[in-house]
Amino acid sequence: MPGTALARERNAFVRFVWKRLMPVLSGFIDGVSSPERSACFLVDELILGQSGHASGDYIEFTGKPAPASRQARDKEAARRFLAETRALVPG
Repeated sequence: MPGTALARERNAFVRFVWKRLMPVLSGFIDGVSSPERSACFLVDELILGQSGHASGDYIEFTGKPAPASRQARDKEAARRFLAETRALVPG
């Protein structure tokens, strides 16, 4: 999502392109959103429930289903993550 600080740890050239050039080009590049466009989709479609997508679905800002990565589908990795997270939380 160009225009955000997601590239803050990259070199100066990448940060410049990310912050200044990509927001202008985002309307022309498939799969690139803006903070405003993503926020509108999040509120209208997911929070207000107008999308009809199931909880846990991966959805692009366009409203189309997005494929989950292999790691995201790894049930054993999810179990390890949950166990490690629970070990960090007191009580």
